[in-house]
Amino acid sequence: RYVARELLQNQVSGEHTIGVLADSRFEWRLTSSRARRLEPENRQVEFSLEADGSYSPSFANGPRELWDRSLVDRTQTLQGDWTFGFSRYRNRDGSVKGGGLGRSKRREFDAYLYQYFTGSRTTSVRLLPPDQSLAPENFGDATAAFYLSRFGARAQPYQARDDIGAAYGMVDLPITRWLRVVGGARWENWQLGLDVDTEDTLSSASARVRRAVPDILPSVNVTMKLGERANLRFSYFDAVSRPDARELSPDEYNAVVAECTQVGNTRLNRARTSNADARFEFYPTLGEIVSASIFAKRFTDAIVETNSDAGTGGCFTGFANAERAENLGAEVEFRRGLRFLPGALGRHVALSLNATFTDGRAFYRSGPGLPVATLPLQGQSKWLTNTTLSWGDAGDPLQVTFLVNWFSDRLLRYGSSGAAGATDVPPSIYEVGRTTIDLKLDRRLGPLTISMSGRNLLDQPVQQYVTLRAGRILTGFNPVGRFLQSKVSYAF
Repeated sequence: RYVARELLQNQVSGEHTIGVLADSRFEWRLTSSRARRLEPENRQVEFSLEADGSYSPSFANGPRELWDRSLVDRTQTLQGDWTFGFSRYRNRDGSVKGGGLGRSKRREFDAYLYQYFTGSRTTSVRLLPPDQSLAPENFGDATAAFYLSRFGARAQPYQARDDIGAAYGMVDLPITRWLRVVGGARWENWQLGLDVDTEDTLSSASARVRRAVPDILPSVNVTMKLGERANLRFSYFDAVSRPDARELSPDEYNAVVAECTQVGNTRLNRARTSNADARFEFYPTLGEIVSASIFAKRFTDAIVETNSDAGTGGCFTGFANAERAENLGAEVEFRRGLRFLPGALGRHVALSLNATFTDGRAFYRSGPGLPVATLPLQGQSKWLTNTTLSWGDAGDPLQVTFLVNWFSDRLLRYGSSGAAGATDVPPSIYEVGRTTIDLKLDRRLGPLTISMSGRNLLDQPVQQYVTLRAGRILTGFNPVGRFLQSKVSYAF
């Protein structure tokens, strides 16, 4: 597999103070970008486990695949903001702001899918490693080791436009010396068009997707000062999550052999989220914090990933809209220096802890005619902790950071079936929770700085499972590996 990526971005921006309009400030930004992804060759072959414990390439289960894909995104964005400040209790402690944004995005996607079959000259080649057996000299007609055949039913080139127009306004208002309110609203109009290029594919299938959805998104943030070192905050805001053209296209793609084939959903809708939270903050000293918060989220048409057999016995992952989803949770955060420790430890060591409990659920119908099931929210662990132990502040000659992240099991993809009343709905796939430890050290010796870092030091694998009547069955195992890096820099 060979993938090349390119990114070019240009931006011009300006900030102007307009004295004749109460010293108001006008900011503007013009951005143009081009992103390109090329995958000119993705050849795949399966390996079979033999009785003696060895592995050998297997071509007995039908033809293998060879992909050729390319994608180009071109985006232009223009944004302008105008801010007026005013004074209530002190100089310019309040403001009014308004602005607008326009974004135009164009995508061109091209794809070719070939299947390669075993020819008459196979025996001497099939046992070679894939970088040798799939070499160009082994491809030809039916008398060669392998021969190609164009297969266009699953390769679906398309063109897409994705445009957003937005206007917004907000006010930052100190109601009293201890109460501040920031509120506003944003209007967005999203328009998307996607057309599959049926002239350059062997498939007769066609797709024409159109979306035109306006949204008004309010937000408000209330801050109450409880003395000089404590705050109580309340906030509410609405947000949207829109599907990408890739998620809407009917194109099928298998990124890595033995993984499920991914396919888009032309019926996918945008999701809307309502968010509310309350947070207490206490700042013992500069750079230290103790906080606790509760939050709630409600999703309409939440976009989720699904796992389906599509009635063929194959394995497909796709995208769907859950009828709704909810999230309720609490979070605590602690960051303090350990001054109770003796000597240099108390002056240099600091501890940070973040712990979150979330009860998330989605109300999802896995197929036509099937009941709505209540399942955990996709990608959401019930428990999540981040712990950091550090030595040294910014500017100190020695800085050491030790990080530990842990999360509990989380749902990866929902089971799905397209048949009404089906009894063999594929089960949902879960990811096993794991612990990750990272370490970073920076030592400055005058103009010389030595840096060393290590990530995933425990090297716990990524594992997936399903739960059946027989119990938990492991369905995926991916050892990630440890990452070690060192760097030496010299400042002139």
